Amino acid sequence: MSNHTATHVLNYALREILGTEVDQKGSLVAPDRLRFDFTNKGAMTTEQIRKVEEITNNIINENKMVYAKECNLGIAKTIQGLRAMFEETYPDPVRVISIGIPVEDLEKNPLSSDALKTSVEFCGGTHLHYTGHIRNFIIVSEEAIAKGIRRIVALTGPEAMKAQKKTSMLENYLNELQITIEADKNGINTKEHVKKIIELTDDVSHAIISSWKKDKIRKMLKDLKKILDDKERAIKTAIANVVLDNIQQIIQQNIGCLVLVEVLQAYSNTKALDSALKKIRTISPETSALLISIDPDAKKIFALSSVSKYAISKGLKANEWIQEIVPLMEGKGGGKSESAQASGTNISCVTRLIYTAKNFANSKLELSENINENHDQLKRDEKFIYFKTLKDKLVLSGDIGSIKYYRIQIVAKYNNIELITVPHKNNIFKGIKLQGNDFELFDSNAIAFYLSTDQFKCSNNSFTFSEVLQWLSYADNHILPAVLGWVVPYLSKNIPNNIKTNIKTSKEDVLSSLQKIK
Repeated sequence: MSNHTATHVLNYALREILGTEVDQKGSLVAPDRLRFDFTNKGAMTTEQIRKVEEITNNIINENKMVYAKECNLGIAKTIQGLRAMFEETYPDPVRVISIGIPVEDLEKNPLSSDALKTSVEFCGGTHLHYTGHIRNFIIVSEEAIAKGIRRIVALTGPEAMKAQKKTSMLENYLNELQITIEADKNGINTKEHVKKIIELTDDVSHAIISSWKKDKIRKMLKDLKKILDDKERAIKTAIANVVLDNIQQIIQQNIGCLVLVEVLQAYSNTKALDSALKKIRTISPETSALLISIDPDAKKIFALSSVSKYAISKGLKANEWIQEIVPLMEGKGGGKSESAQASGTNISCVTRLIYTAKNFANSKLELSENINENHDQLKRDEKFIYFKTLKDKLVLSGDIGSIKYYRIQIVAKYNNIELITVPHKNNIFKGIKLQGNDFELFDSNAIAFYLSTDQFKCSNNSFTFSEVLQWLSYADNHILPAVLGWVVPYLSKNIPNNIKTNIKTSKEDVLSSLQKIK
C-alpha cells in the first residue's frame, strides 16, 4: 500500500515541477519498489529529480490524511486539478482519492483551486490512511522507455532507508578521500588516489541510491579527478622544466663531446627526456646522447637515445645502442638509426646500464676513454642516483627540534638527499619516522644508514664501518643521556630534587664519554 499511495504523491510532485502537461502513462506497484511512467519531452535534470523527491518527502513528513469516496462520475470530472487516465473508461460512481482534503469538500466546490494544491485522482486501489506511513521516498532512476515517455523507479519504507544508509556510507568515504587528497600537498600518492576515485565511481554507479545524489557524488568524484589531473600536469611541466634546465647546464659544459650518457629526474615523463634530447641537438649537434630516467612508483626505467649524423656514419645507430641495454632493463625497445627508446622494470640496473651504454658508443666511435677506471665511481654513485629519483618521495616526520631529527637532516644533507619534513600530529607518535613508497623506518640510526652512500658510511672497510656503528650507538646510549642529565636541570625550575643531585655525576659522565672519542 505504501508504494501505491506514493505513486499518487509522486504524480502530484511531477506536475508541480514539470507542469500540468505531464500525464500518467502507467504504473507498477511491487512490494519493494514502484514504477511510474509519464509523458515528458526529454530527460529530467538532476535538480528536477531532487525537487520532485523533496516535494514527495515533504508531503510524507506532513503526515496528511488520505481520503477516499465514491462520487458521481460527471461531478468528479469537473474537479479542477483532478488527475486521471482519461482514455480509460471509469465506472459511475467512481472512487476518488484525495490527499489532505476531504473529497466531500471537493464535491461541494469542484471549480475551486484546492485540488490543484494536492493529489486528487480516480483510483479503485487500496491506500494508506496517512502519508506518513510511507516513511521514506527516493527516486533511484529516471529513463526513457519510448519517444516522449519517461519512467521513474522509486523506493519507499525500509528499502528507501537501506538506500539512504548506503548513500551515507558512500558520502563518508568520499569525504575521507577528499581530506586525504587535500593533505597530500606534494602529490606523493596521486596514483593511489586516482585508483580509489575510479573504484568509488564504479561503486556509486552500481549502488541502488537516490538518483540525484548519485549524480552529485559522481560529479564530485569527477571534480576530484580533474584536480589530480591538473596537479599531475603541473608536476609534469615542472619536471620537464627542471630536466631541460639540468640538461642545458650539462651540455653547455660538454659542447662538442661525441657521447653523453646521463640520468635525469624525469620519472615516467618521456616527453621531458625527448625535449632534453632536442635541446642537446640544438646546442651540440655532434653529440650522441642516451638519457635515462627511473620512476620508483611505477617501478620502471626509461631510456631515450639520439645519434648524430657523424656518429651514424661511424657505425653508431640509436636502435642498436638501445638494444644493447634492453636486456639489462628487462624490457623492450626500438626505433631508427637517428632515435630510439626503451623501457623496462629493472630499476636497479643504472650502474651497469651507464657502463654498457658508454662502452658500446665509445667502441663504435673508436674513442679511447677507459670506462673501467670510472666503474667504481659509477658503483658508488648508484645509490645516490636512485635516491635522487626519490627526492620527492621520502617523508621524514618526528618531533622537530629534537637531536635525532637534526641528525637525520644532517645525514641527508651530506648525501645530497632532499626530504619532505613534517611534524607529528596529535602527539600520537613520539620519535622519528622515515616513510617511502613501500617502507617505514622508526630508528634514527637505521634511517641514517639507509640514507647514507657506501662511501659515507665506509662500508668498503669492515673495521671503519664497525666504528661508525659503535659511535652512533655510544652517542645514543651514553653521551645523550648524560648531556640531558647535565643540561636539562638548568632549563627548568620545576624538576624533582633527585635530578638536581645528579647534575655533577652527569657532567662527569659527559666529559668522560668525550675523552673516549678523542
